[in-house]
Amino acid sequence: MAAIEMPIIKTKIDRRSSDFRQNAKANAELAEDLRGLSEQINTGGAERSRERHLARGKLLPRRMSGVSPTQQRQLARAIKRARMIALMPYAAND
Repeated sequence: MAAIEMPIIKTKIDRRSSDFRQNAKANAELAEDLRGLSEQINTGGAERSRERHLARGKLLPRRMSGVSPTQQRQLARAIKRARMIALMPYAAND
């Protein structure tokens, strides 16, 4: 297979300029903030929200609990069976 020659895109951006450095620093800070928010979202939001979800007898989503899809299905099935034979309540007791 022959190599495809790509045209060189010329730019007027000066990576050594102070404006470029300031923008790069601002973007790095924004990216770090976004990573923090993303991490909080992946853990299920605030701890209070997580506790409320669990208190209602609900399963956490797979991405929060860290189990595989197969394990999540097995867990859901086991909980449903336990509820059907009255080993586990359908709703949390308040």
